[in-house]
Amino acid sequence: MGLTAALLLTEGYWKQGEHIGGFVIAVIFTVVLVIPYLLYHRKKAHCTAEVDAVVVDLLEQEHTDSEDGYSVTYAPVYSFYFDGQTYRVESKIYSSGRQYEIGEHVTVCVDPENPEKLFDAKRERKTAVFISAIAAAFIVFGIIAMLN
Repeated sequence: MGLTAALLLTEGYWKQGEHIGGFVIAVIFTVVLVIPYLLYHRKKAHCTAEVDAVVVDLLEQEHTDSEDGYSVTYAPVYSFYFDGQTYRVESKIYSSGRQYEIGEHVTVCVDPENPEKLFDAKRERKTAVFISAIAAAFIVFGIIAMLN
């Protein structure tokens, strides 16, 4: 008889089943918590050349939903000079609210081997912290569900 069949036949299985959902939630969101941290530090390790960039544009994405209607998120477009060449790099991170204004100077780091890979510590940290906070909340809820 397999382990699953043995579990199904045990008297306490259904009581244990109540806790499995909490355990699964905790495990999934622990992974979700770790991924932004690893990506943040990986990108930071590769982007070691500090440059002065200018925000030359703000990309906008419009979002609609059935309740509140409409919102806009923004992503900066950076222009900088590195190793004899001018680069224009669009951020892939959109956020509600403008974190920069057009014409603002910001210090960013680029990957010397691929200067189009850019690391903006201010924006990347906020994103990683936001995702991690949400994941941490789900981990806590999962643990609470598992213990009850």
